[in-house]
Amino acid sequence: MAILLQFLFILSLACGLTCTAQARVDLKKTKRLVLPTDPSEPLLSAETSLKILPKNVEQGESGNSVVSEMIDNSFSLWWDQSPAKQTAIGQVADKVDKKLKTEVNLGKSADNKTEHKISVKVLAMQALAKLEYKGWVRAGVNYDARAAKTQAEVLENISNHQDLKLSHSISSDGNTSQVSWVLNW
Repeated sequence: MAILLQFLFILSLACGLTCTAQARVDLKKTKRLVLPTDPSEPLLSAETSLKILPKNVEQGESGNSVVSEMIDNSFSLWWDQSPAKQTAIGQVADKVDKKLKTEVNLGKSADNKTEHKISVKVLAMQALAKLEYKGWVRAGVNYDARAAKTQAEVLENISNHQDLKLSHSISSDGNTSQVSWVLNW
């Protein structure tokens, strides 16, 4: 019924038909509109904030990249709950998104101690592409389209809270290679 009324209203506007209605309101007799609120339900729950906030923020990471990741996470959360996801276009977009993020478990090595994983991610809002390997070492290649920069790094665990990091970045500014000793507090 509501759709029919909307259709008729739009049709009347398109045809140039107009109708006017007049009403008189006595402000002295009007009651205040009180919208129901539930103070026990916070606007942003702890569960929602865990889904939005970045899982790992590296030291020296720019604020813009953290905000971009939060926007990506917020959009993903909205998309998962949106009825637009069920439309034909939404289903195609969802398939493309799932194909842009994949994780492959290569199994354990011969010693049965080390598990090998490769993950590939394309993060549209951040204009980033990431390829990561976890196994004997942690290694990754990141391409940042906005900065036109490619960075490769290999991390070797020295002890519980120490890593040796070899990194190389290529950008329009030049190439940079670094050897770092990373302390995890």
